[in-house]
Amino acid sequence: MAMTIDINCDMGESFGRYELGADADLMPFISSCNIAAGFHAGDPLVLQQTIQLALSHAVKIGAHPAFPDLSGFGRRRMDIPAKDLQAIIQYQIAAVKGLVELQGGTLHHVKPHGALYNLASADRATAEVVVGAIAEFSNDLYLYAPPASAMAQAATAAGLSLCREAFADRAYLDSYRLQSRREAGAVLHDPEQVFEQVREIVLGQRIRAVDGQWHALTADTICIHGDNSQALAIAQYLKSQLQKENIQIA
Repeated sequence: MAMTIDINCDMGESFGRYELGADADLMPFISSCNIAAGFHAGDPLVLQQTIQLALSHAVKIGAHPAFPDLSGFGRRRMDIPAKDLQAIIQYQIAAVKGLVELQGGTLHHVKPHGALYNLASADRATAEVVVGAIAEFSNDLYLYAPPASAMAQAATAAGLSLCREAFADRAYLDSYRLQSRREAGAVLHDPEQVFEQVREIVLGQRIRAVDGQWHALTADTICIHGDNSQALAIAQYLKSQLQKENIQIA
């Protein structure tokens, strides 16, 4: 029997006349997507079109909430009071959920973006805000979060469904922390290198950090960044090579 792994991708990150990512080309190679809701990228029309695209390819849909940081693409940490942050997160989830349901679909998961994802992974107080915001919608929604992170621990404690996430195209410091994008080599662009990392995650349940050390890592879903310049080449190569290993994307 073939193994399966979910491949997710951040999408819907164009807005206005600004285009980012090859969403239409990537859809056939993934099984779930995380759609921006306008706070770090995206706009109402892009959101609507990306949902339509995902539904047409039977790709699971998630909301991708971020700090209100459009000019910084959501990658700058912000100090926001818990009550305000919860409302910001829920506003974005509601936008995606509402438009998904309007088109006859169902929201599957939530995955925080960028600096919010990183902060909630390390800081338990922020993690509880994220988890609480999602849980008020439904405990049936999955949270995509790094295994062993503060966000994963908060989700488990609250009874929220958890989908443990790893990254195909990012360099690791340990079992859940990523190397800073400000450092050389933090983003992987070579499809073969990405496949080797994914193969170790899926079959070996481990990751090799930048210092050469191996760390245990068990994942239910693996992310390819849609804004990676080689995202399409990576997705195509990954699918073909995983099939050779009898691993199906689902």
